[in-house]
Amino acid sequence: MFPWLFPFGLGGFGNKHIRTKIHTPTHTRHLLLYADRLIQTDEYFAFVAFNQAQICKSAGGGYLLTERHNFDNIAEQIMDIDRDALDRLISRGVDVRYVTPQDDAECACFELLSHLDYVAGHVDGSLASRKYMRNELKSLIMSEGMPLFFVMFAPVDFKHPLCIYLCGQPLNLDVADPMLPSSKARMRMIAENPVACARFHDFMVRTFISEVLCSRSDKPGLFGHTGAYYGTVE
Repeated sequence: MFPWLFPFGLGGFGNKHIRTKIHTPTHTRHLLLYADRLIQTDEYFAFVAFNQAQICKSAGGGYLLTERHNFDNIAEQIMDIDRDALDRLISRGVDVRYVTPQDDAECACFELLSHLDYVAGHVDGSLASRKYMRNELKSLIMSEGMPLFFVMFAPVDFKHPLCIYLCGQPLNLDVADPMLPSSKARMRMIAENPVACARFHDFMVRTFISEVLCSRSDKPGLFGHTGAYYGTVE
């Protein structure tokens, strides 16, 4: 698919000349961290790789579903589902936020949806994965109590020397205020290299958790001792 990145197919996924079998996400990460940043700045590779990962996880979730002991019952539910009940649920869901089943047919629809969520829950970015995250957060609240702080921050990537350095611009990070390119040039670097932005954001979040929250330390953080935290990327 990418002859300009992998001449003659060498170095790509599923290459039979690779002596050691590499897990696809590990291989993707390895390619995105090449020093020449050619793959990082490619306009299509990251999107195609992410979409392919979603397809693989969806297929994997479907395979796990078939391995469950109640798969025959799930298959029967799919074949015998009441479409009129589905239409009623959809029509009621247009005007209200929460829909509750009102008869046995609608209860069967809800049960089938919970089984299908098992497949979609393995796919990053899916509605089912967000639903699972909300359930995790509710469980954490039941275990540890209501959170005391809600913190939301957005590191400004185009103004931070570390992000510009990760984009490939040579900078002296040992000085407090290194000379940065113009604002327009920095914005172009950020737009052309989403991998550098993701690495910068990941570093800042992990630093916030370890140094500001002190989550893995006995000493108190900025907000006191951290009993638990839950973080997501918007």
